[in-house]
Amino acid sequence: MMLSLPTECLDQGWLCLPHQGSSAKVLLNEFGHGEVGQLTKPWNFYKCLTSIVDHIPGLLKTCFPTECLINLAPIDINIANTNDPMVKTYATPSPNVSKKEFVIGGILCAVHGLEELPVQCKHVSCLYVLHPRGNTMQSMKGIATSAVADWNERLKNGKVSTSQQDNGLIAVCFDQRNHGTREVDKLRNEAWRQGNPNHAQDMFSIFKNHGTREVDKLRNEAWRQGNPNHAQDMFSIFNGTARDVSQIMDFIGSYVFPDADRHITNSLVLGVSLGAHAAWHCLLHEPRIRAAVIVIGCPDYVSLMSDRARLSKLASWKDSSPPGSQFLGSKDFPQNLVDMVKIWDPAGLLFSQMDDSCLKEPIKPSTVREPTKAEQKALKTIMRRCLAGKKILNLSGGSDKLVPYSRGEPFLTWLKKAIASGGWFAEGRVSLEDIVFDGAGHEVTPAMITEAIRFIGETLATGDDEPETEAVFMSRI
Repeated sequence: MMLSLPTECLDQGWLCLPHQGSSAKVLLNEFGHGEVGQLTKPWNFYKCLTSIVDHIPGLLKTCFPTECLINLAPIDINIANTNDPMVKTYATPSPNVSKKEFVIGGILCAVHGLEELPVQCKHVSCLYVLHPRGNTMQSMKGIATSAVADWNERLKNGKVSTSQQDNGLIAVCFDQRNHGTREVDKLRNEAWRQGNPNHAQDMFSIFKNHGTREVDKLRNEAWRQGNPNHAQDMFSIFNGTARDVSQIMDFIGSYVFPDADRHITNSLVLGVSLGAHAAWHCLLHEPRIRAAVIVIGCPDYVSLMSDRARLSKLASWKDSSPPGSQFLGSKDFPQNLVDMVKIWDPAGLLFSQMDDSCLKEPIKPSTVREPTKAEQKALKTIMRRCLAGKKILNLSGGSDKLVPYSRGEPFLTWLKKAIASGGWFAEGRVSLEDIVFDGAGHEVTPAMITEAIRFIGETLATGDDEPETEAVFMSRI
């Protein structure tokens, strides 16, 4: 039984949810589009209620015998993703920071903090904030505005080095490819289990199909959701997002400061999940990005997707002997994708310089050996170009099953040894903070937000005259 709602209620953002034990169909308003439809996936009522209502104060709700009516009109988020890793961030009110929208290179960008720039700030840092798979740029508003507000408070209270007192901060959010305003095919955002045969390719290349650019929702789904191209879709999406960041960086100054009275002199990136994979690409391949916050992301795409293929019981994984030996180069992870990973992916790029059969396996060994002198020479050339002088904060959930910390741990451990004092790439002056939050799943927790805002503020506040911090820092919280 569905509650009959007046059209004007739906137009204002009312959502009808079934009560526990009733039909799983959901009637909702596609926010801002005025379309009403039924979701094809069942929603667990308790999870939906706790995720949407309990974490968002101020919602008006009335429970009926068979359904729950929620007024979503005041909420500026897309709640259609019930596995939203940003859910726990919505409970904290966003700071009152201005937002101005620009269309840059055909991409709708929300720029936060322009009106709050202190008058003395002639140099501006820009933080690019990248959302998770299935979300839109609206979900990142809280992080973006919190970073801007924190920096402005530091300036106001004099908690920055003398050389940074004329530096302001703005934050930019935009929809990833095939998401939100850019959606083309939703399945392309899903995994193999969800019916996307090109999951690996789609994910890597998007890191370009979200928000105002959503064309095909299947491209955002995984193998389990019916996307046979999960690997391709994933990689192409987030790799594309990294390229979008570079495109926006090229032109944003002419939009936000057309009179050239201020100049963007520093760029940082923060990404969550899919956005975190993209942030790794930005860090390595965009010289103007000097620091990155990686939240529940992975620097080793092959290990991550191989683990998903194993769990999804793909034929290309389970039917080979030993299992997984024929996965790389199969239709689920084509050779062209393997080649692209070696160019763009952190582990793929750096490990490809080492002659070790173990590193060519789908899932890396827990311990990766130190490179030989000859291998170090080749690696140093790449790392000077991609990582030298950069700062990284890596935040992970200790109980994350979607992007397990263990998938990227061999690479991170290897990198930390290389850049540590006395390591073979200590000369690169790379800083890496690696924090694992025990008990946290594939989610952004308030504690993660606190660490991210702290890192951004400290990175911007430190001048060239300040002493260097410890190159490697590892902790569990």
